[in-house]
Order: sequence, then C-alpha cells, then structure tokens
Amino acid sequence: MRFTLWKNKLWLGAVLLLFAASSTYLRVMSRMLFEGDIFRWSYETGLNAAGDPVGVSGTGLFGHASYVAALAFIIAALLFSALRRPDRVSAFLVFAWSSISFLFSAQMILGVAEPVLISMDTIGIHNEPMDWRFLVFPGAVAVIGLLLFLSTLPSSYEPPVRPWTSRNSLLCMLAAAFYAASGVLLNLGEQHGNGDLAGIIAMYTAFMLAIAGLAPWEKRTA
Repeated sequence: MRFTLWKNKLWLGAVLLLFAASSTYLRVMSRMLFEGDIFRWSYETGLNAAGDPVGVSGTGLFGHASYVAALAFIIAALLFSALRRPDRVSAFLVFAWSSISFLFSAQMILGVAEPVLISMDTIGIHNEPMDWRFLVFPGAVAVIGLLLFLSTLPSSYEPPVRPWTSRNSLLCMLAAAFYAASGVLLNLGEQHGNGDLAGIIAMYTAFMLAIAGLAPWEKRTA
C-alpha cells in the first residue's frame, strides 16, 4: 500500500498543521468525556472593552462544555473533509477557519492589557505567556488553505477519488483501540500524574492513527 498524500504536500501540510494548531479542542473534549467532573478546563475567548481576557470554563461536561464540543466538531469535520474530499469547498473552509483563528490569536496577543497565560498542567506547561508563537500554525494553515483554494478554482479540477481500503479499516480500528486505552489511563492515579501523561500519549497516538486511517491509500503497482 502507498500513502498517496505524499503526492500532494499542500494537502498533507494543511492536515498536519491544522491538527497541530487545533488539537487542543479534541483533547479537552475527550478528557471531558472520559474523566467527568474531576477534569477542570478553561479557555480564553476574547477581550472585553478594557483589554482584559474573558473566557469559558467548567468541570467535565458541566459549565460551558458546548463551546468546546462545537469547536471539537468543527476541527474533526475539517480534518475529515480535507482527508476524504479535498475539493475547493474543503480548501476554502480550511482557509476561512485558520484565518479566523489567526486573527483571534493576534487580537489576544496584541490587544490585551496584560499577557494571557496558558497552562497545560499534564505536560508541564504552567502560566506560559501567549505570544507570537501561537500565530505560527494558524498563519501557516491559512496560507496553505488559500493556495489550495486557488489551485482548485479551475473548472477542470476534479477532486481525486479516494476508495476505502483494508489499510484504512485496520488503522481506524487501531485508532479506536488506542483511544479507548487513553480513557482507561486518564482515570488511573492522580490528576496530572503519570496516568494522565500516558493517557495523553495514547490519545495522540489514536488521533494520528485516525488521520492515517482516513487518508488515502492505494496498492503499489508493479
């Protein structure tokens, strides 16, 4: 079997960078489902008139969980569309979403009175100031999305056919197994301990297997 996304590096780059920029919503939504009210989360959502950050927060599925659920759905849908139906609609949606994310991050960095602090306790990030580094991934995806959209505009463009193969099924089953294992690991030990770290590793392994499972594969020709 051949991984055919190697033939189009722009689509491959769009998928990987979009995942890198936005996987936080998939991760947090998963932890909300797996860990319930022992898992606390929060997101900054904008600035008020005084330039102070405002946000949403909750424990498990309580609080503003619908915010995280909506964004997790959008990211999952964008990834699925880019992997299975790489047409001009998918390219435009990737460009539009990443442009919005870039502008949101820029506002949070440039318009805030005091630096916004980001914490991801399980992986050892505590009160890290939000700076220009948070613009790199959404900015790169926006540029790639625009290039993809322009490349799909000609009327002669036809999205490639991406049949489902046994490799797709195997990878998706492995992804499901690692995802289930992450749910078990996240409930072992104390919060932000070794069990949580192992659970996050298993979860991201599941996500990458899912991306590979949804990506196109074709049989090698002699």
